Amino acid sequence: IETYEPNLSETGDSAETIASQLDQGYRGLVVYNSGILNRTSVEAETPAGKLADNLPFRSANEASTLECAVRDGNTGKVKGFYICDSTANDAKRYVEADRMMKALNVKNGTLLLTSKPYLDK
Repeated sequence: IETYEPNLSETGDSAETIASQLDQGYRGLVVYNSGILNRTSVEAETPAGKLADNLPFRSANEASTLECAVRDGNTGKVKGFYICDSTANDAKRYVEADRMMKALNVKNGTLLLTSKPYLDK
C-alpha cells in the first residue's frame, strides 16, 4: 500500500487523478471528514453553507474503502465515486466528486492506494 497525501484541491483534476487510478485497477482507502461528506447541520449553519477554516470538524475523522469512479457516459468526466460505508444501508454509497474532494481536503485527509493494480485487466 502506498500513502498519498497530495495537495488536494476541490477541482475536477484531483478527482480525475483518483478516478484514473481506480480505472487502472488500483484500490484505495480514503480518510475524510464525515461531517462534510454527510452534509451535517453544522455545515448548513455556516454563512452561505461554506465551511470556515477554523471550525473543529475540519479534520479527517472517518475512513472508507474507495470502490470505483463513476464517469459521464458522453464526456468521460468524473461524476462521483462509490465507497464502502458502514453508515449506508447496503454498505455502498455514491458520493458526488466535488463532495468527496471537499471531505478529503481537510487536515489529515489521506488517500491510500494499493501499490499494484488489484485485478489484471
